[in-house]
Amino acid sequence: MNKNNKSTLRRIIATLGMVLMLSLSLTGMTQPAQAMTSSTAVAAAVAPSLSVSTQTVKFGGQSSSTTVTVSNAQSYSVSVSKNWIHASKSGNKITIQVDANNTGLVREGTVTVTSGSQQRTISVSQHKKLKVYAGSGYTSEVTLRVFVGVANFIDPPQETFKVDSSTSFSATPSSSWLSVTTSGSYITIKATPNTTQEQRRGYVKISNGYETVDFQIIQQAIVPYKMTLYPYIGPTSFNPSSSLKNAYRELKVSGWNALSISEQRQHISNLVTAAKSYLNVTKSATVYYDTRAALNSQYASILGNDKITANENGRTMLKNGSLYFFFNADKLGGDYRKAATTVLHEVRHSWQMTNAKYGGTMMQWLCKYNLEHYISTPFEDYEAQFVEKDARYYASYLESTLFNVTK
Repeated sequence: MNKNNKSTLRRIIATLGMVLMLSLSLTGMTQPAQAMTSSTAVAAAVAPSLSVSTQTVKFGGQSSSTTVTVSNAQSYSVSVSKNWIHASKSGNKITIQVDANNTGLVREGTVTVTSGSQQRTISVSQHKKLKVYAGSGYTSEVTLRVFVGVANFIDPPQETFKVDSSTSFSATPSSSWLSVTTSGSYITIKATPNTTQEQRRGYVKISNGYETVDFQIIQQAIVPYKMTLYPYIGPTSFNPSSSLKNAYRELKVSGWNALSISEQRQHISNLVTAAKSYLNVTKSATVYYDTRAALNSQYASILGNDKITANENGRTMLKNGSLYFFFNADKLGGDYRKAATTVLHEVRHSWQMTNAKYGGTMMQWLCKYNLEHYISTPFEDYEAQFVEKDARYYASYLESTLFNVTK
């Protein structure tokens, strides 16, 4: 090969080498760029999404708060839709607080979490405040008006209240001497007689799942050794039966003052029968109406040593399961209204005797204790003791009613 051909060949080889080197160089630059572009695309495809631990929070009516956790947010902001909602953040925690809801309505709003272009909304709802109404206002404390000196009495002791709640509620008593029944929006709280001789306290826990009201109950004690403190707690208005009105009417128009003792006795007996039926006294009874001397002599086996006194209008005795009524004609023979009132008084005593028991109503408990601890003297205490006061007021109210409804 001549010199010129060799020179040409060297130039061709050098050129091919440069092309090859340039190709390799270009290939080496292109491959890393392609790899970077692919990695970025994958990273973008699996980027974590902003999230919150709950999308709904609910509150009771009182001011309260809760915490929500935020995930996948390096930086974020929070905002609220209503001025009664407050939200603050600390790290990845958001504290949501609400004001007390005194609107009487359920209310709703939102908390919005924003991180970059992502947003999450938390729904906030708040029930109205749980309230217990006593009369026109609401309260969380009540004093049951039972068993306290000369206060108003309830027999059986109970009070009814309205519960205002935007969701269902439960009412649970704290003590065995309290019981609660629920009917719709109303609860009735009852207490058994307090025989401890000391004030006692309890409560009824009312809860709707969001908040609780402890409804406090204060109950005074029965004071057995102060029977004269107890007021009349029986009825003051009456709807007399036809038989009771008829018996009273016959006595009223009988010309009472001119009747013989035998004739008066028949009217007294008829009125006793009608009054017993009206009061649902079912025990058999025998009626004695005569002068005091005749009663004491003829019925000494029943009266024993406790004779009818000169100032005594009448007497009721429960002996061997039977009732005995004694009426003093010396005191009653000249006034039919006094005679009628005495009959009603003594029949009320028979009701007390046949209904008295411990563990029943307040009335039954007081009758039982008082009859076992009957006060004979002094006269002021005798007259003021519970069973005498009850019989006296009951007879007076009922007799006035009968007088007004009969002709």
